[in-house]
Amino acid sequence: MKDPIRILIADDHTVVRGGIRALIEVEDEIVVIGEAADGVEVVSKAQLLNPDVILIDLQMPRKSGIQAISEITMSNPSAKVLVLTSYSDEEKVFAAIKAGALGYILKGARTC
Repeated sequence: MKDPIRILIADDHTVVRGGIRALIEVEDEIVVIGEAADGVEVVSKAQLLNPDVILIDLQMPRKSGIQAISEITMSNPSAKVLVLTSYSDEEKVFAAIKAGALGYILKGARTC
């Protein structure tokens, strides 16, 4: 059996982290290994836990998601960071990708 995908969730809203965790934990192939409530915490936990994927919001206290993405990918260029946010303006999208994010998902996006 293949090892599960290890996820770190970073969002400043407890209910959002809990909702994402609840959605992920029904999948056998994915496991949440940690949560972070701000940008400083996600950078620290990304280094400590070495997750396969980091789901990160852009608007967080103490350090923005964009700053955190940049620090995470500088220390670990192979980090797979996905932005999960409510901001859809192109400036933030391009800044997140330029900082090292691989993708961008809107919190209001519908799934099939």
